[in-house]
Amino acid sequence: MDRRHLRRFGAFAALAKLLLVIAPAAAAQSGRMTAAEYDRAVRFLGPNLTGLVIGGSVNANWLPDGRFWYRAQTAQGAEFRLVSPQARRIAPAFDHARLA
Repeated sequence: MDRRHLRRFGAFAALAKLLLVIAPAAAAQSGRMTAAEYDRAVRFLGPNLTGLVIGGSVNANWLPDGRFWYRAQTAQGAEFRLVSPQARRIAPAFDHARLA
């Protein structure tokens, strides 16, 4: 074997040794949850966050000209917005106050 192959083999052997040391340690950390940890995790499930996160997602409705509109939930209620990606502009899709 030439030196280049020996270096590659040495690096591979070092990586294999590292994985053999790390794998058991990682497996040991995957123990069972306590009831308190489980209860804390349940507080972060979707239904418990309702009202805390407003406007967290966008369901784009694409228009033929490359723009799209979406419904945004704000603290004041629902709002429809028109987005023009080419112009990098977001604007109300219509005058919400006038329509209401």
